[in-house]
Amino acid sequence: MIFSIFNKTILLDADEVLSSPPDTPKMKEIVCAYCKKNKLDCSFISERVVEMDGIEYDMIPSRLFRGTYSVRLRRR
Repeated sequence: MIFSIFNKTILLDADEVLSSPPDTPKMKEIVCAYCKKNKLDCSFISERVVEMDGIEYDMIPSRLFRGTYSVRLRRR
């Protein structure tokens, strides 16, 4: 869908280097740490959907460089 390229995306870094794609509990932990650090309200709607300050995001494991991984939040 062409409109998906205009959605807002947030790339979150983990506290440690992730050498494999994060599973759902690890992604939730990273998102919670981000929300706490930035004083945002967050709640998980489903396994891979989080609502932050009234905006829904899909949680997607994302490959960075040299075999490291992170979490990408794509606005729905």
